[in-house]
Amino acid sequence: MQTRSIQIARGALVGAYAALAFLSIGCGSGALPPWTAASTAPGTDTNTCTAPEHGRISCNIVCDDGYTACGDICTRVDSDRRNCGSCGKACSGDQTCSGGVCVGSCLQGQTACNGACVDTDNDDRNCGGCGNGCSADHASASCRQGSCDISSCHPGWANCNGNVHDGCETSIDSDRNNCGGCDVSCREDEICEHGHPVRCGPSEHREGNQCVANRCGDTDNDRDNCGVCGNRCSEEEICDHGHRVRCAPGYHRQGNACVPNPGSCGDTSSDRENCGACGSRCEDDEICERGHHVRCGAGSHREGNRCVPNPPSCGDTDQDRDNCGACGSHCADDEICVGGHHVRCGAGFHREDNACVPEACGDTDHDRNNCGACGNRCGDDEICDHGRRARCGAGHHREGNACVPNGNSCGDTDNDRDHCGGCGNRCEDDEVCDKGHRVRCTTGYHREGNRCVANGNSCGDTGNDRNNCGACGNRCGDDEVCEHGKHVKCDEGFHREGNSCVANCAGGCNGNDKVTICHRPPGNPSNEHTITVGASAVPAHLAHGDHLGPCADGKHGGG
Repeated sequence: MQTRSIQIARGALVGAYAALAFLSIGCGSGALPPWTAASTAPGTDTNTCTAPEHGRISCNIVCDDGYTACGDICTRVDSDRRNCGSCGKACSGDQTCSGGVCVGSCLQGQTACNGACVDTDNDDRNCGGCGNGCSADHASASCRQGSCDISSCHPGWANCNGNVHDGCETSIDSDRNNCGGCDVSCREDEICEHGHPVRCGPSEHREGNQCVANRCGDTDNDRDNCGVCGNRCSEEEICDHGHRVRCAPGYHRQGNACVPNPGSCGDTSSDRENCGACGSRCEDDEICERGHHVRCGAGSHREGNRCVPNPPSCGDTDQDRDNCGACGSHCADDEICVGGHHVRCGAGFHREDNACVPEACGDTDHDRNNCGACGNRCGDDEICDHGRRARCGAGHHREGNACVPNGNSCGDTDNDRDHCGGCGNRCEDDEVCDKGHRVRCTTGYHREGNRCVANGNSCGDTGNDRNNCGACGNRCGDDEVCEHGKHVKCDEGFHREGNSCVANCAGGCNGNDKVTICHRPPGNPSNEHTITVGASAVPAHLAHGDHLGPCADGKHGGG
């Protein structure tokens, strides 16, 4: 009974704090505030509120699942013309309310009932037909496939007989056969108090669902009055919670306790491995209480050798997108929670809070110009995947609204400088390939591999500096020039002068010396022909891919 005493004391403290809270809310003169409605909204429990002296009572409206409190009524803002989408937002003219949006006509599959577009398969005010409302005692009623059903019971009530028509008929707060849940029975000496089985304490016995005082004192532990007045224990028995109990083998009685004989297994009163007798193990959900196996009741679980309350519930799992059907079961971004089930909005609809509403711009699941929302355009290398912009992965490219594999020859077009964004699309020498885009390194940076890295403070232009070619301190060899950050060795027949390769000439070159080269016109390399140019003009021609000496086919051109 010590547990019950603590619970009673705790309840008294909670009641005292609640009373103080009620008194502090409405102190002062004047009439009751507007939210202290004398009548409760449809579907709520009715309680008579009596204000204390120098105080007032504040009555709060609690609406059934799926309903919203607008003033002193509970309504469905998804289909109420006067409160369409939110309280006070009324539809105009002959408009109807569909999914919280005012529309001119109902969608296919919906029925107009009293100015609201509803689906009679799941509308609990027009279930199976207009005006057929769903309601149940002590419960939130809902419409499923055109028939009324119970979606959830009010706190402290349960539908233990499985009958929808009488609602949640069982008070699990005080029913000894359904204590805290259906078919959870109290023991003979227990009452059901706030949904928990509670054993009557010393000097008490049970009458109905109440603990009343014994006439002869503590019948739980009195060996002369064990369980009832005058019921004496024998010499080898103790009185354990009103029951005459003989000490087990290996134990003997001392006063009203069984103690181990020498060489026994220890304290069998609270040892879960040896509960009541050596080797008598408790189950995982049992504790050992005075040598008895005791299962933790509904709403409690075992920690060590104690039964402690379960943590609080996560609320309404029927309509909560973060706890849909079970605690922690989160809906995806394009899903709503309907009756505890994850439901994806169909084509032409998008999610707003926990409702699917019509799109103004069509199918936002797969439209690259309206991906997930009107006007949300995908990038050139993105597709629209169920309303999300998704980039094609390595080895793939976009065709329409699909990612397809690249050809076998070009591989990863996201980071390959020879195949950047598509097969054969080569980057320039000062460009990198960034996610399929050719990007030129900015001022103060140079390319190293497929990265743009910062130039050193002292080395300047690493594109053409032979002492800092491609990177600070990267010196060219004596016969090399620095061309776009790369070390380039002069071809045969040429030598380096500064950072240029110039033609060799017998006895030294001058302005009158001539050199024969094979010239390939830019843009038409197949039309190559042999020409003779001045030695000083050779580097300019060779920049276009020409080479020293006559062409192989012997073609000739002008000098």
